[in-house]
Amino acid sequence: MPSQVKLDVAGSFKAQSANITGTLSAQSANISGTITATKMEVNHTANGDWGYASHIKVNRDLTKALAITNTTTNKDVFVLYGSGVLCTKKIFTEKIEVTLSAMNNTWYDHVFYPDYQLRSLSELEQYIKQNNRLPEIPSAQEVMENGLDLGDMQGKLLLKVEELTLYILDLQKQIDELKQTKGETK
Repeated sequence: MPSQVKLDVAGSFKAQSANITGTLSAQSANISGTITATKMEVNHTANGDWGYASHIKVNRDLTKALAITNTTTNKDVFVLYGSGVLCTKKIFTEKIEVTLSAMNNTWYDHVFYPDYQLRSLSELEQYIKQNNRLPEIPSAQEVMENGLDLGDMQGKLLLKVEELTLYILDLQKQIDELKQTKGETK
């Protein structure tokens, strides 16, 4: 019976570049040139660690550079767009590193500078009553509409911890002064 494909290679092949307009099926392929295709699907069952990393280049922004589809639901479960945006439901990882350049090069050490203007507790209380949230922290509505930037939020949470530290230090000074005053009156 004749083959149903125009090219059937029962071994390996090498190409400087390849333009693929149909389907390429291979158990393994080593291509040292360029593959040009409108759609590329990779199905791989690995018994161990993969020995090679892939280089995927996308020339247009906002296109799906890489998509992994659940074949049962036929829905994308992982999409990496050409613009660098990653869409997935959960990420399990050992480490996430956010650089200052990803957060507009700001961090919150300035809270401990002598010229930092910490709100009074009464001003803070008034702000919370009016806005139902802490200053600099996005509202629930903002998070629902715009999502949450983890690096930015980590910085804002640090800001609040640092401000709390200053409030506690100030309160401790007041307590020490009261103790000293109380001790002097005895």
